[in-house]
Amino acid sequence: MRKKTILPILENSFGNSLTRAIARFFPDDDQDSEGNMQLQDLAGKIHHAIKSTVENVGKASNADEIVSLVDNANEELFKGRDEPDTDCYISSSWCRCSIYEADHGWGKPSCVTMPMNQKLRNVIVLVETFDGDGVEALLTLDENSMHIFEQDPEIIPILGQDVKA
Repeated sequence: MRKKTILPILENSFGNSLTRAIARFFPDDDQDSEGNMQLQDLAGKIHHAIKSTVENVGKASNADEIVSLVDNANEELFKGRDEPDTDCYISSSWCRCSIYEADHGWGKPSCVTMPMNQKLRNVIVLVETFDGDGVEALLTLDENSMHIFEQDPEIIPILGQDVKA
């Protein structure tokens, strides 16, 4: 949010300043004749969610409004997540965050990953490769979603490369 807010932020401030853009999809949304959502429709919904979030952050006139936006996004994110008829997937991009440049006293990292646990499920995080020449996808999927993912004909050729289960 640093570059999106009109609020003054100290140039040398440290820490993360982020929020979430929530895009929800429902069974009746933009489906083709086979009941599938097309990629451009999915991308459009995500684009709209990001654009709306950025606009709201830009309109915030004080820190309390920023905190309220973040709290509301967190609440919206987890609303319905554990309901049996709801599939919730969280995606994020850490690209262009200079993660491999961070030095917290131990030197720069040679590998970046995310913690894994039972609560952190159905999460997709994109991270630039160490050499900056590609993008890695870090995934935590429930067992059923992972099985479907591994059977996808577009994913199978990739799985033979650098996939770590």
